[in-house]
Amino acid sequence: MPLRLLVEGSDDYHLIKNVAREHAVDISRDDVSICGGIRELLSEVLPVSLKGTFPVAVVVDADTDPQARWTAVTHRLREAGYEPPNDLPPAGLILRSHRPAAGVWLMPDNSLAGMLEDFASNLIPSQDPLWPRAMNAVAEIPTAERRFTTTRKAEIHTYLAWQEEPGTPLGLAVTKRYFQTDSDLCKRFVDWLKQLKDIT
Repeated sequence: MPLRLLVEGSDDYHLIKNVAREHAVDISRDDVSICGGIRELLSEVLPVSLKGTFPVAVVVDADTDPQARWTAVTHRLREAGYEPPNDLPPAGLILRSHRPAAGVWLMPDNSLAGMLEDFASNLIPSQDPLWPRAMNAVAEIPTAERRFTTTRKAEIHTYLAWQEEPGTPLGLAVTKRYFQTDSDLCKRFVDWLKQLKDIT
């Protein structure tokens, strides 16, 4: 069944699409709303999507406060008549008792603070020597000289800058095998997506 996938930005869409494809789950561009940020997703796109026909999958960053982000998402769900639990399940939320069905995944893993890039770091091959070197390179930059605000983003893009094709976007990093999709977290995320797609 088609799925209405709501994401904050285009990097989210491309990474999710290619990760899902590796596990034989097809996400069409027509099924995705790239919302341009969390505010637009929660206040504008989500309420409209919950009035539709297809299951709704919400993927947002937990950022620095997972509980605050969870509270913000569930507030919108409750306004639409859903009854989400107080705590987000580790395997992601799926609500089937209301139509359309709705699901929530907080990047990276439904419990830790973080974002899409934290999820992406889980896709780096465990024995790749460039990853610890990328983290060390970022860590060595004095605070006063840093022009970035998010360390994990700097680390991921440093790592990708050192690949055969430097500067590869997150989604293409899956296609080019710079990322692997066989981690437990990745499989758990794809299983959550597949369950929502399979709801009839």
